[in-house]
Amino acid sequence: MQLDENNVINYEVSQAQESKLLGDMKSCTSDFLKSYPRPTVDVEGWRRMYAHNVWLMGCLTKEGYPPLVEAPSEAEYLDQARRNGAPEWYAYGAVKNPKDINQLYEQCPQEPAGW
Repeated sequence: MQLDENNVINYEVSQAQESKLLGDMKSCTSDFLKSYPRPTVDVEGWRRMYAHNVWLMGCLTKEGYPPLVEAPSEAEYLDQARRNGAPEWYAYGAVKNPKDINQLYEQCPQEPAGW
């Protein structure tokens, strides 16, 4: 693993080890989120975030980072938020190692203004 100049962790792993790595990452993320719970967001807030992420997909595509997966329907997005406390899908989830993450965040903000 290496941390690059944009504070992005780059790694290479064999296919045999990939599922173990992804499982470990999921476990660590889950433990981290338990320590730092997300604020409660109401349905209208998640609708606003969904609309922003749909816009964000177009912005990322324009900047050379097209989505690897299609957006779920708004109903599925809201159902994910209700079931899990937060949706599983977000537009930046498919961005892998952008050349300059800070510039990309400026062009395509992760969150709507005032979030």
